[in-house]
Amino acid sequence: MYPYPTVRDPADVENTHPYVFNDWSFDPDSLTGEVTLTEGFQWSDGEPLDAEGWRGGSST
Repeated sequence: MYPYPTVRDPADVENTHPYVFNDWSFDPDSLTGEVTLTEGFQWSDGEPLDAEGWRGGSST
């Protein structure tokens, strides 16, 4: 299970707040994006959540 990258304010569903993604941008022309992960998150096995883990890659 993946944690939510962002969360929405229930009182204002158009307003998105950072959660795992601390900052993000998206270029609709190239369909590419860039995110900054919030520090301190861990996977359920205790491993730190980082870019390699988010992509499904391995750092080893």
